[in-house]
Amino acid sequence: MSDIDLVKQKIDIVDFIGQYLELKKAGSNHKALCPFHDENTSSFMVSAEKQIFKCFGCGEGGNVFNFLMKYENLGFGEALKILAQRAGVTLTPRSGSRSTPEPIDHKTKLYKINSLASSAFHKILTSHPSAQNARDYLKKRGVTQNSIDKFFLGYAPLRNDWLEKFLRSRAFSNTEISQAGAPNRFINRLMFPLSDMMGNVVGFTGRALDDKIMPKYLNTAETPIFYKSRLLYGYPEARQSIREKKFAIVVEGQMDVIMAHQAGTANTVA
Repeated sequence: MSDIDLVKQKIDIVDFIGQYLELKKAGSNHKALCPFHDENTSSFMVSAEKQIFKCFGCGEGGNVFNFLMKYENLGFGEALKILAQRAGVTLTPRSGSRSTPEPIDHKTKLYKINSLASSAFHKILTSHPSAQNARDYLKKRGVTQNSIDKFFLGYAPLRNDWLEKFLRSRAFSNTEISQAGAPNRFINRLMFPLSDMMGNVVGFTGRALDDKIMPKYLNTAETPIFYKSRLLYGYPEARQSIREKKFAIVVEGQMDVIMAHQAGTANTVA
């Protein structure tokens, strides 16, 4: 069995699309409003039996790969890697490439840069003396250590040259760091990592800890992987609760999400 067939076998299309759309049972199928065109009546159908989707309004259709590629604007290789990771499938090297590793695609590099930056920011917040002001701020706001870890909050210190040096030491170029949104642009800010539907860190919001610094909230600029208008903060953490309760609560900002989750309302996003 090929890697592609194995991934399709392990991922149920209804469960997968249900993370993106509000699906409703319709006989043996499920239906929803189509995400690929404007409509008021559901014409988007998902078949558990056939493991396919089809919109009878705009004509879009296919399998789980086609859905992810269309929804996230990905190439097939990128979609395969994401779905294989989700399915727990280790992809085999392409034939004839055993001696030469397959190049990492561009978006995967950008995800990795932001993931490394997020881990570095989090480590500084939780253990470095320079982050004491950030820890004091969170304590004053009532944010628990469990929430700091759950949402992987971080701190960008007063000096920012360290991050560029660190990322370059991991073989990323200045151009790639810039295209990832230049996470080294944040200075003396509480860092909220922003993730896509699949949990990849695609950008950040940095909250100034000095009230004299403007803007108070600074976001990553738009990049090939970051479109803030398409993101819901806290969705990866809220996904399971939203599916169980069948609705989401949308609040204004990141701190509102964190405090709602602390209070037990885990189906909250912003």
